[in-house]
Amino acid sequence: MADTLNPPPGEGTSLASLNVTSGTSTPPRPSLPQLPYSLRDHKTSIAIICSLLLLDATFMPLALFYPLWYASDLAPAYIFAVTTGVFGIISGLQ
Repeated sequence: MADTLNPPPGEGTSLASLNVTSGTSTPPRPSLPQLPYSLRDHKTSIAIICSLLLLDATFMPLALFYPLWYASDLAPAYIFAVTTGVFGIISGLQ
C-alpha cells in the first residue's frame, strides 16, 4: 500500500504522464441579456447626487471647521469634536 501512495524516486507524476487532452476547449458561454436601463438617460441625476455627496463630505465640514478655528476660542480638540459630531449625526440620519 505504501508503494501506491509514494512513487519511487525519480518517477514522480508529470503532465506528460497524466492523460490530459490538449487542444480541447470549453464551449463559449452565452452572453448575459442586456438590462433595459441606460446610465446615459440618467446623467443629470447622477451628477446631482455626486455633487451633493461631494458637498456633504468635503465643503460643508470645511465651512464649519475654519470659522470655528479662526473666530472662536475653542481648543482644537473641541473644534474637531463639534465638526465631526455635527456631520456624524447628519450621516447617521441619512
